[in-house]
Amino acid sequence: MSVRSDLTLTLPQVPGDGPAGKLLDLLDRHHYRPGHIHLIVRDSKTMHTRTARADKVAQITCEGFQSITTQIFDLETPYLDDDSVFAVKDGLTVKFEPRKSDPRATWELVYDISMAPIGQVSTGSTPIAPTGAW
Repeated sequence: MSVRSDLTLTLPQVPGDGPAGKLLDLLDRHHYRPGHIHLIVRDSKTMHTRTARADKVAQITCEGFQSITTQIFDLETPYLDDDSVFAVKDGLTVKFEPRKSDPRATWELVYDISMAPIGQVSTGSTPIAPTGAW
């Protein structure tokens, strides 16, 4: 499957007026997050509308598989080693490559998403479903 999104050069921040921002202030930590895109893949029967947010969200349906929500982090973004909420994990950092011969897109990424069929317990170690491509 193919999904289009846009990359932003601004760094997302944890809002300072909420409980998470206040906690970061008490801990004397910055509010910056590395650049990232949220991925929400759901069975079409459980798909719902999500409130628009300032960060990037790609919603994808995949019939017959358990839902998964994750995020990927641009390898070229600041704060990968110092994410204010400690969400950067191995396997979630990606390198976008220049896309050639496409006037509608300047960057591309191929990213595999492994999902378990509904009713099957996933071990998280072996891809069970067809993969998606960005």
